[in-house]
Amino acid sequence: MATRTTTAIARALADIIWELGAQGLDGVCCAGLSLVEHRTLGRLVGQQDCAVQSLGEGAGLTKSGATRLVDRLEERGLLSRERSAEDGRICCVVLTPAGRRALEDADDAFAARIGALLAGLPQEQRRQLQTAVPALAAALRRETRGNCC
Repeated sequence: MATRTTTAIARALADIIWELGAQGLDGVCCAGLSLVEHRTLGRLVGQQDCAVQSLGEGAGLTKSGATRLVDRLEERGLLSRERSAEDGRICCVVLTPAGRRALEDADDAFAARIGALLAGLPQEQRRQLQTAVPALAAALRRETRGNCC
């Protein structure tokens, strides 16, 4: 059973996720990207050979879902498909210059919003968040992925 503290934290996190996430039915977040599109483009930064299937697995998508996502992003010129340098049978996904700009624009918009929110907090709370939020994010990444509830 959850304690009052963990319940309060869970509710606060749910509020944060709602307020910062894509709330509309179209799922658009920042710079015209949905949250899953933003995360997908972000995963491609610095990647050499990233297969469509592994990209989809990282986003919790089926193989066909990943293909549809990549198709959408490719149609918009945000990524391209190339043959793997190591295995020509594998199709890899690569971030295009337009994709990198869209990702940077989304990151800048999101950072500006967070910066404005943080500016209204006392310095000690900002320092605490600087430590606590990355630690919580790391713990979530380590956790076995599955359904939230």
